[in-house]
Amino acid sequence: MTKPLNDVHFSAWRRARPDAQAALMSITLFWAFYFLVTTVRSFVVGFEDPVVMILPRAGVVLFGAVITYLVFLALRPLERMALGWRMMAYFIAAIPASAAYAAWNYTVFYVLPPLDVMLPEHAREPTFAKAVIESSFGWYWFFCAWAAFYLALRYANEVRNAERRTAAWRAEAQSAKIRALRYQVNPHFLFNTLNSLSALILKQRTDDAERMLLNLSQFLRKTLTDDPEQPITLAEELEHQRLYLEVEKVRFGDRLNFDFRLEPGTELLLVPPMILQPIVENAIKYAVAPTRDEVRISLAARRVHDRLEIVIRDTGTAAPGPLDNGLGTGLRNVRARLEAAHGRAARMEVGPADEGGFVVQMSWPVDVIG
Repeated sequence: MTKPLNDVHFSAWRRARPDAQAALMSITLFWAFYFLVTTVRSFVVGFEDPVVMILPRAGVVLFGAVITYLVFLALRPLERMALGWRMMAYFIAAIPASAAYAAWNYTVFYVLPPLDVMLPEHAREPTFAKAVIESSFGWYWFFCAWAAFYLALRYANEVRNAERRTAAWRAEAQSAKIRALRYQVNPHFLFNTLNSLSALILKQRTDDAERMLLNLSQFLRKTLTDDPEQPITLAEELEHQRLYLEVEKVRFGDRLNFDFRLEPGTELLLVPPMILQPIVENAIKYAVAPTRDEVRISLAARRVHDRLEIVIRDTGTAAPGPLDNGLGTGLRNVRARLEAAHGRAARMEVGPADEGGFVVQMSWPVDVIG
């Protein structure tokens, strides 16, 4: 969907704001602090009427803030340069800025009346040029201090923005990875199912074909419509697997049997959607398909303290297929999804069962609805 024009402009304005925000914040803080310190000093030193000096001092401070902001605007095109070059530019720009401020400061306090009320006699400067030159040195370092403070704030903003962008990209990459792993349904399942449907129709086993097609459509609808990043209850996940196994049972008949055993209460615990699918597919591919004997696929779930434990085993006699570092592609995808969802808290163990067949045991911290 195309963004409204005002949203696009607002987003662009927000992206352009950080430097202006940092400049205004640093200017406000610096000049407000100077105004506060000099006002307190006027009372402490004992000027004849320090209250009268507050208004002209406010005018001088406002002028200084304006000059500082003009420096920022003049050097704003250099924002993309390296930090060292920007700092050098600000230190150079501080020379005319400090001279302009010193001239205005002298004019307000030493030229405009009423001098006798505002300042003691000994505070008067002899000449305009000498006063401006001498005070410019002090104000130069004030402007340099502001420049360093502003650039530090700006750099901190840049670092924060870079961290946010990195976090957003990392989250997007993680989301894409989860989606990719989520949708890796074995295409052979679809091909085999369609072939089986064709065979059932040719044999006029319309009831079996209809049941197989209904289960397949429900399974695919759930597979494609569920949000791969939103967990579902264990009961919903087992319904997905039941539909899948019902489709395969039409294909394999009495060679395939399955059962689910859930500890009361575990059906409401949350799991990543379709997390069991690759494991069940492996059991069909490597335990059921290669043999003419009956194979049982069993799934058991229980809660052990604050963890959900799921065990899937089959009674097949065939090898589980090629393994890479102990895991095949489907099982590696399961482990990757568990780690994406729960990090190091997820556990997964695979291997031959003591009583024969193959077993996969997984556990992760309990997550419940709401």
